Amino acid sequence: MPALSVLLMDSFNYFKKHFIAFCMLVLPFALITNGIALSFNENDGPGKFLVYMLFILTIYPFYKGAILYYIAYSFDGRRVPFSQLYQIPAKTWFSFVLMNMILGLAILMGFMALILPGLYLMARFSFTEIYCVLYKEKTNDAIKLGWHDTKDNYWVLFKGLVIIFGFTTGLMWALEYGLGLIGLQSPVLSFIFSISEVVLSMMNTIFIFRVFTVNTTKLEEIQAIE
Repeated sequence: MPALSVLLMDSFNYFKKHFIAFCMLVLPFALITNGIALSFNENDGPGKFLVYMLFILTIYPFYKGAILYYIAYSFDGRRVPFSQLYQIPAKTWFSFVLMNMILGLAILMGFMALILPGLYLMARFSFTEIYCVLYKEKTNDAIKLGWHDTKDNYWVLFKGLVIIFGFTTGLMWALEYGLGLIGLQSPVLSFIFSISEVVLSMMNTIFIFRVFTVNTTKLEEIQAIE
């Protein structure tokens, strides 16, 4: 296993190289979801929020699946039209939604108990989306495989994801809070910061993918995906 600093630098360099492509894949999703969220007000009932969450749950597999396939294809220089990248995940939509509901509930319970159990589960389930989308594994199999394969490199994933969170989402939160303290706070700024968070969060997926493909067998399997 390469040093954590090497894995992080590899991930960052890949993010820089493919930044425009990631923006083109992510921004449509981010603009729609954050634009809807911006329309909420204090008088809105829980029904509107529930519909919003169901909408996100419906389109998330297409957005995240497109990201995963883009990374997989770019490993050996393949280029696929973005429209096709969004279509491929439709085959695993149900398994992906069910898996995220199960894992989301488990991680939420972990955070409710204590912060550390939640963070532990997030790291241990890091590979599940790769197995579900790229390997087309069923929900239970993707969860089991993801859990098993993070057994030996859990701490690398945990530390890397914490560092990335601090330099991406954490930084955005700090900047927004700092601007608020000096009176520069508005819905437009909040919207911009939210969009930036979504784009920067791609670093998490890239890092997870980088750790996953440290195993040369996994790298060969990824490169063989059609």
